[in-house]
Amino acid sequence: MQGPITVTSVDWLGDYVLAPILARFTVSHPLVDIQLINDGRHYNLSRREADLAVRFGSFSQEDLYERKVAEIHYGLYVSPKYLAECGHPDFSTSCSGHRVVTLQELPGRATLGAWLQRLAPEARPVLRANTMWAQMSVAENGAAIAALPRALADGRPSLIRLEPPGPQFILPVRLGVHASLRSTPRVRALIDFIVDGLGEQTVVLNPA
Repeated sequence: MQGPITVTSVDWLGDYVLAPILARFTVSHPLVDIQLINDGRHYNLSRREADLAVRFGSFSQEDLYERKVAEIHYGLYVSPKYLAECGHPDFSTSCSGHRVVTLQELPGRATLGAWLQRLAPEARPVLRANTMWAQMSVAENGAAIAALPRALADGRPSLIRLEPPGPQFILPVRLGVHASLRSTPRVRALIDFIVDGLGEQTVVLNPA
């Protein structure tokens, strides 16, 4: 089992979740050369811009194999500094008088922005960023409320998770690969390894 594999993902999902899984794979298979590209744009697997993708949202290209491999649970977070300055958000009044930081509307993220808009339509946006890391930094510094993955934010002592009304917000993660590569031994082995690695993190990625 040897040869290159180019994997594409996005933002914190690639940095925080996928990168360690890929590195562990190459520890066991040192002749496989994996390149991870985290980018907001969707690489076209049909045109072989990448071999394998792990991302939010469905794949629109033809001749692809795709499957859901995880679910990501999100929450709303503020810092103690923000609560001391602005008080606890009142969702019954649409969070009037409060501030939010939002993500740029990329594929798979539009629904996250819509969830935040439904909960806090009267809150004032103070920044629109293109990464979760930037959004989390804004929240930790007390500037605004942020919608963040619980896998990132639950363990940070500088953040407090709010309890908004309504159902919890969960986004599916999907893996895609060109159909002609699916049976390639190194690609098939990596797909299985990613699925198993994400499965081991189910409680972290989608906590009850």
